[in-house]
Amino acid sequence: MSFCIHCGHKNREGSLFCVECDNLISLRSGRDETQTVSPLQAISQWPKFLPTSYEPGITLMVQTAQGVRSIRLSADKSLVLGRIDRDTLETPDIDLADLGALKYGVSRFHAVIDCTQEVHTLTDLGSRNGTFLNGRQLSPQQSHLLRHGDEIRLGKLVMHLHIQPVVQ
Repeated sequence: MSFCIHCGHKNREGSLFCVECDNLISLRSGRDETQTVSPLQAISQWPKFLPTSYEPGITLMVQTAQGVRSIRLSADKSLVLGRIDRDTLETPDIDLADLGALKYGVSRFHAVIDCTQEVHTLTDLGSRNGTFLNGRQLSPQQSHLLRHGDEIRLGKLVMHLHIQPVVQ
């Protein structure tokens, strides 16, 4: 059994995420043993989950009970994160519905990541359950600078930011 370092829940051996709290609990090493690490320690190993070819830009690593999923954001765009509105069928640029967005408290139009400048920013769009950057709740409509390795939380849906630098 693997025990979650965040909530103490017993998980199956080799589990990457806690089924109780969805936090990262372990990483597999090459020798098929499990080591418990914090989410920040795990960021350095996340590129193995990313596509093998990169273009400069941004990738969000989303952790859920089902595992890790990467979402590639288009460079030079401003993209709204949220979930589809089932009544009007309005859809944000990045629809997180298939990741349990409703269950995790993600608003229909929750936050925006702006990649149009040389720096990337995150802005809460007045969401009901809040947008958090590295554990701090953001004030609505105020842009905040994003950096490689940042943790973004929309409601209870946790993502980590991977910024691929421009190689010249």
